[in-house]
Amino acid sequence: FAFFLPAATDTCGARQFCLGVVYAIVFAALLVKAVDNWRIVESVEYDNKQLINEKYKGLTNKIVLLLMAIGIVCVQLIIPIQWLVHRPPSASLMSEATEIHDWMMCDPHDVYDEALVMSMIFVMFLVLLTGIFSAMSWDNGNNNYESRWILVCSVCTAGCFLVWMIVITNASPPYRDGAVALGNLFNATAILIFTIIRKVVIMLWPQDPDDMEGEKPASVIDDRGNELYSTVFSNAGYDNDDAVFQPSSPRQSELDNGDVGF
Repeated sequence: FAFFLPAATDTCGARQFCLGVVYAIVFAALLVKAVDNWRIVESVEYDNKQLINEKYKGLTNKIVLLLMAIGIVCVQLIIPIQWLVHRPPSASLMSEATEIHDWMMCDPHDVYDEALVMSMIFVMFLVLLTGIFSAMSWDNGNNNYESRWILVCSVCTAGCFLVWMIVITNASPPYRDGAVALGNLFNATAILIFTIIRKVVIMLWPQDPDDMEGEKPASVIDDRGNELYSTVFSNAGYDNDDAVFQPSSPRQSELDNGDVGF
């Protein structure tokens, strides 16, 4: 949103600080998830809840994973804070920008856009690592093959970075802010679709009837070959179809045949 607004002291400061930090927040989380999926060896036993809990102990505790993501963001925080302290944000008219000589740009005009790209170097490194680890865990079925979609997010982000970074370092000033704004808009939309919205759709999507069959209680078959619903509700003394009582002892057979012992 800072790139949709005209250049000013506050918007220039927001651009310098928020651009890299927001991307670091996103890809710090995706990188931790990608590495976590990569370290988990997929197997049949992974469905065991006890084994899942054992994989998140010690240094792989969930709180530790959160702290790792926060630590990655803190590294990126150093860059814009140092930039803002070294040179406080400001904006002025760039007389050479247009024929009407009233185009506002962040100071310094000659190196600001290049400095903005350089402030994203650590974020580029995060995107690269995220793509590598998610590609290495491509066949991991954890979280409905989440690693594949993290890789897609990394590729989309790299493509958006390539486009708007080339534009702001080579195009004329009136087109630079618009390129960054549209690039971030498309990138954020793609990340939302491939991560958050995808998970919401999976949660709300009706289950496949074939998958629901596996959730039924285990069935048993009686002496006549009739399948009873489950071991909990089955009774060997009853037929599943006509509910005819089946004799369960020789004494009961004598009573049914009329032999009462006289």
